[in-house]
Amino acid sequence: ANYVFLSKNKIQPYITAKLGYAELSSSFMVEDPRDPEACRVLESETIHSDGTLYWGYGIGFRWNVGNNTNKSRNFIDFSITNTNGNNVDYVNINHLQDHNAPPTPTDDTKPINVVFVNASNQNLHQHRIAELYTNPFSVFQIKIGYVAYLRLKRR
Repeated sequence: ANYVFLSKNKIQPYITAKLGYAELSSSFMVEDPRDPEACRVLESETIHSDGTLYWGYGIGFRWNVGNNTNKSRNFIDFSITNTNGNNVDYVNINHLQDHNAPPTPTDDTKPINVVFVNASNQNLHQHRIAELYTNPFSVFQIKIGYVAYLRLKRR
């Protein structure tokens, strides 16, 4: 929601408020390992998702780029917003762990396990392939854009 001040002027400042839901997901492939125990991954693609309610606020201004400020509906828009939400779990794909690596004792993470099968004896078992990290949802945004209002004529 935006509240525009001085809507008849060439420069139109506004305040904005946001409320919504954000769904975050990550997908990554597990390569088929060729280890001595002949383990094979059953599902190679792993997807994790988590979501949160979010709220935000911001300020901005629209610059009316039309010739007639009362009838022109074309603007250059500049805004700064801050958006926050609850904690979300995510996979740091830049820090994927070897599935045989022991977990570090100081980690505050949750493991992501994937089911593997031993090709020689068909036993199912799990390997830890990554960790879930938890942080608050937070987005700071600086935006420059173009806004055009479409006005349809009624008969």
